[in-house]
Amino acid sequence: LNFEFLEREGTPPEFLHTWKNGWELMERIEPALEFPNHPSVADVAERCYRERLRLAELGKVQLFEPGAQKPELLHVSPSAAVITNKAGADPDAAWEDRTKLRLVLDLKRGGVNRDAKHLDVNFASADKAVALMSQYDWLYVIDFADFFYNWKVCEDTAWKLGFYDAFSNRYGRYLYAVFGLTCSPGASDASLKVILANLKRSTGITLVDWVDDLIGSA
Repeated sequence: LNFEFLEREGTPPEFLHTWKNGWELMERIEPALEFPNHPSVADVAERCYRERLRLAELGKVQLFEPGAQKPELLHVSPSAAVITNKAGADPDAAWEDRTKLRLVLDLKRGGVNRDAKHLDVNFASADKAVALMSQYDWLYVIDFADFFYNWKVCEDTAWKLGFYDAFSNRYGRYLYAVFGLTCSPGASDASLKVILANLKRSTGITLVDWVDDLIGSA
């Protein structure tokens, strides 16, 4: 996040503090446990590890040393791998080139969602996007890459977002909101609405948000 721009545009101080220090997303902190991964991860173990390395390079996850014992504070929930086809991909391309991988933490099974805060979500609708249009306008969509990974979580929450990577024999934890956390959509929704309000004030551009898609017209 560009904090200089956000501060200049009058972002509420509570949001600036939360974005810099991380969302506090847990109502309570229970003892750290460990749960095994879903079988879907074993089927694509090396690919999952490469994705975790990518996220580590971006500063979104912390990977501990290979072979090291699980840190005492780390709560490890089951990881799952969701594979979907890429839209418009060449059907003759290699399987990895025509599919995309999403890593999900099963925080319901891991018991974390039970202890997570409830955050309301107010996603936009197609009607709101269409209402922005005038005659001869084109509707456009901007996809927000790595959507939940844009919102930092506080230290206590990060210890609850642990995982085990069997391919590399490494434990790790997410430092940003993650797919599978029940309040990730709420944290994302609240943050994005503040940012879009800043954008409208500074540029006059109005966008409506639908999860990780930003919809506008021109």
